[in-house]
Amino acid sequence: MIGSMMDDNSVIDRILNGESESFRILVERHRKVLLNYIWRMIRQSDDVEEIGQEVFLQAYRNLGGFDPTRGVPFSAWLIRIARNHCLNHLKKQQRASDYRASVDAEAATGPNEPADALQRKQLADSMQTALATLSPEFREAFVLVAINGIPVTTAATVQGVAVGTIKSRLARARQALNKALEAHHAA
Repeated sequence: MIGSMMDDNSVIDRILNGESESFRILVERHRKVLLNYIWRMIRQSDDVEEIGQEVFLQAYRNLGGFDPTRGVPFSAWLIRIARNHCLNHLKKQQRASDYRASVDAEAATGPNEPADALQRKQLADSMQTALATLSPEFREAFVLVAINGIPVTTAATVQGVAVGTIKSRLARARQALNKALEAHHAA
């Protein structure tokens, strides 16, 4: 497919030159990571798709303002838009409601190992609960780098902080998660 051979900046050039249908390439390319990021940030699976659509719509409307010469990749620009939407959503929802992750599918191993599947599900639930206890800045850094595999430099751009700050937030997030998981296992 032609879209998979083009980098994001080439696709953006096509869109800005009137080929609006090429935006689909960017959506398909970035949708999974974007929705995973949103899901981990807002912890409400019911709103993820809607926020994702809002993010892509805003990105499309503001695509002319994206400047690849600044050295910020499109993926970081897109996550930055998502970050703002997530923070606005969390502000509106003073208390984020609990959610059930689609961990069941990931945890299910088959009928022969129900005890192992249950342990994995409990661990995944514990991890989600522990993630929910982190401050938004720590949770975001952890979700970006440790879960989504986004480079530290890109995460720093998304959060608008120095690389050292991201590394510090990651270390503190890992400490807090380890402590929360240890407390859960001790209980």
